[in-house]
Amino acid sequence: MKWLGLIPARAGSRRLPKKNMAMVGGLPLVGHAIEHSIKSGVMADTFVSSDDPEVLRFAVENGAMALVRPDHLSGPEVPMIDVVRYMALVYADQAYDAVMLLQPTSPLRTAKDVEAAASMLEATGADSVISVCRAPGEYALKFGHAGRLRIDSSIVVPNGAIYAISTDALARGEDWYTGICYGYEMPRERSIDIDTIVELEQARAQHGV
Repeated sequence: MKWLGLIPARAGSRRLPKKNMAMVGGLPLVGHAIEHSIKSGVMADTFVSSDDPEVLRFAVENGAMALVRPDHLSGPEVPMIDVVRYMALVYADQAYDAVMLLQPTSPLRTAKDVEAAASMLEATGADSVISVCRAPGEYALKFGHAGRLRIDSSIVVPNGAIYAISTDALARGEDWYTGICYGYEMPRERSIDIDTIVELEQARAQHGV
């Protein structure tokens, strides 16, 4: 399959300004995503979609291609699937078979995770694959007899690191969840999704910096 790697890195983070260029382990967050995409050996092309000139300049200097994100897709409430659909439409002539969204906020993801998730989609024929981790035990509950709550250790939640979808599914109007979706499990210790300074410091500590 011909894969497109897409890294969304808009400028306007509210809770952590300049988040995509925040340093973890000697690289900015967007740099980790670029590295994971390229080193996976899966992607035909890796794009960084941003409205931030600094981020776009860094992308080109580090082996990715820059895509200036239009204003109507740069707001905080814009669903990521809309960014993916726009990307697939702009580059429809390249005949990509699938798109993998790699958020910069997951620096503890690895290139092997990217490769494994892509292999899962190809091997299963799924419409989409998303990365997940086990839900914390104290919150993973289900209803039992007569409404009693029971812990269910099988429950997983999206961790934000990997969202892959076939272009056929996109053409049908599917998103990551509405078609045939598989979960690629990652350990909770590598599932940090950075949105605040606290999570950034946790990632730095786990990365050894």
